[in-house]
Amino acid sequence: MLTALRTPQPWTPGCSQDIAVRIGPLVERAHTRPGDDHGPDMIAVALAHPDTPHTAAYLHGRQLGYTDRGWLRCETTTILGIWQPGYAMLTHAAANLPLPDDLGMKPAHYALYIEARKRDDGLDGYTLLCLGPYTQIRHAQQNYDRPGASATWWRCARGLDDLSRGGEHVSPSIEGVVMADQTDVLLAFWQEQREADRQMENQRATLTNIIVVIVSAGLGFLAQKGLHPPMLVVTVPMASLGAYGVMASLKSHERSAFHMRQARWLRQKIGSLHSTLQIEDGLSSVKDRQRSRFPRLARIKMYVLWLALHSAIALGGAVLSVWSLAA
Repeated sequence: MLTALRTPQPWTPGCSQDIAVRIGPLVERAHTRPGDDHGPDMIAVALAHPDTPHTAAYLHGRQLGYTDRGWLRCETTTILGIWQPGYAMLTHAAANLPLPDDLGMKPAHYALYIEARKRDDGLDGYTLLCLGPYTQIRHAQQNYDRPGASATWWRCARGLDDLSRGGEHVSPSIEGVVMADQTDVLLAFWQEQREADRQMENQRATLTNIIVVIVSAGLGFLAQKGLHPPMLVVTVPMASLGAYGVMASLKSHERSAFHMRQARWLRQKIGSLHSTLQIEDGLSSVKDRQRSRFPRLARIKMYVLWLALHSAIALGGAVLSVWSLAA
């Protein structure tokens, strides 16, 4: 925290990174709005919980009023620098305090900018309607003229595109930004599911390592003492550990499949909101190429290998138990 305050990383307009802004005596994390973070005096930001993008952080931030403020007009003089984890202890969330009603920042209302152009889609035209109060209206119009701008901006009245008026048609440049908040929420839940799946894999690997170490020690002990009935105290627990490993692997696979299905649904939902990115088509293409390159390995499930290892341990313990009784 002291390092972040003493040596803050400077913020430069247009860097597209989260920033630390001063809200009264405390500090808050803020997302900058792409395209509206170049102003020397004023930019558009949205406050975020310091632990973003975790789902718990989103829910906690909703309770404290982080998600209800929308986009705000932030004076660049209140920016401390690029957001660093050390600032988290200085936020309202760290003190479990709701955000104040007066943040010192007015809402950043996006503009409605409509102009008339000729049918050749040229850039020359004249303004029909220009509503504020957001200050960067012309900047919004410039973003509309850029190729591929539809991935970020949406048209406020698409029906007006085909409305002919004396050889000219009305083309709305921009009204607001949509889907950003929805995508952030979906991404937070998607990342939560992916982390839960990764945690299940780590737990399964840790459990397997413990069982392998115990079984290895038991086999070494049997090699020294030999197989006879008193050694059942070693072989029976060995078989039990293998059986437990099989059940734990099956349960881990069930939970992992559950989290992956949720993550897949969330990914498809994000892809539907941003259809121009063709997320699902790209992932399907990569999956098909992977299967064509490794046709046999692609059919082998990872959990089957875990089950085979634990089953071998259980079977080995059972065989050694029978051998000990027969000795």
